[in-house]
Amino acid sequence: ADGELEVEVAQLAASCFAPRSAASLRVATAAYRAACRTRDPERLTEELGRVEGRYLEELLPTHDGVEGIRAFLDKREPVWEKS
Repeated sequence: ADGELEVEVAQLAASCFAPRSAASLRVATAAYRAACRTRDPERLTEELGRVEGRYLEELLPTHDGVEGIRAFLDKREPVWEKS
């Protein structure tokens, strides 16, 4: 019905994206885009290796990377950096 799409998109964004780390969403977006660029399994494996490298080199050293691991180990909700 009219107007329902906007409501559904807003609810999806609020429940799935807003609670996440901005840094992790950037890495996840890059991974998704890399997967969409290729249908070749060998090339996909290469792209996944690059994404893993970004995760290890760019995301884990950030405040959010450390906070996510600490929160998991402490069994608490993470407090993400505002960015």
